[in-house]
Amino acid sequence: MSNNGRANLFFILCAIIFLNNFVAILLKTEVNKTSFTLSMMLGVLLLINGIVYKRRAKNE
Repeated sequence: MSNNGRANLFFILCAIIFLNNFVAILLKTEVNKTSFTLSMMLGVLLLINGIVYKRRAKNE
């Protein structure tokens, strides 16, 4: 898989995680604070990883 493909995959995963968190907040569901925080951290890490791979693909 190319760097551009990996970056797109990371962005899609990040969007799914953030959408899931947004729906949990919107519906006011009972979510464990720790799992919500870890989910947000995972989303941020995937976003950063996607940005890094996009830059790497741009330089090739």
